[in-house]
Amino acid sequence: MTKKFWFKQKKYGYGATPITWEGWLVTAGFIVVVFWQAIKVEKNPFQFVINIIGLIIILTFIIKIKTKDKLKKR
Repeated sequence: MTKKFWFKQKKYGYGATPITWEGWLVTAGFIVVVFWQAIKVEKNPFQFVINIIGLIIILTFIIKIKTKDKLKKR
């Protein structure tokens, strides 16, 4: 069984870019949830920041697992 990767290491800099529809779905879902949080928590900016930090941690974990090469600066 081969492991399917959703992201690939960027050629320059740090990070990864989506290469499959699953990677693009995760990225688009992240953007939708950020906008939804902005609308939902508009009266409490501190709660918004805490929620976004949590989402970024989750997204980074998913990208780290689903990227072929180790994330590092190139």
